[in-house]
Amino acid sequence: MHHELDRSAVLYHSLMPADPSRVSPFGRQVRRWRAIRRMSQLDLAVAAGTTPRHLSFVETGRSRPRRDLILRIADALTVPLPERNTLLAAAGLPPAFPAHDLAHLRDRPAMPGTAAGSWPVVCPVFELGGRVIRTISTVMRFDAAIEVTTSQLRVELMFPADDAAEAYFRAHQPT
Repeated sequence: MHHELDRSAVLYHSLMPADPSRVSPFGRQVRRWRAIRRMSQLDLAVAAGTTPRHLSFVETGRSRPRRDLILRIADALTVPLPERNTLLAAAGLPPAFPAHDLAHLRDRPAMPGTAAGSWPVVCPVFELGGRVIRTISTVMRFDAAIEVTTSQLRVELMFPADDAAEAYFRAHQPT
């Protein structure tokens, strides 16, 4: 009996399928996300409000997950909204989070004076009417969004950087 404890153990890797022919596409996705988040089945089961046995069955394809369980698993793994739709699709379910194509917005010209790669705060300088206007710009995002488009949306906020810029904007505000 003691000699069994002395033999080398086979390390389990969360991406190693128990039986490749039985692992569902959804199970592969969950295992991938567990590996990324470094969560065991037990940790994920507790966080998602299910049992380790049921989670194991879901991962291996022995059980088909319901939509609410998939979303709880995705929430416990902090999976981004677009990837949550991917998890649902892997389980044969329709997406839960609407997505809208915003590609046309990417084609708009960049604001003058903005420094590329300086997200989240840039200090654009404009020359307007012969005056130099200094601003501070920051980008805001929506972390608790309930749709894919909003989760990827970034809103740029611009503020006057000095009294001269504030005076200029106040004088030129829409009426």
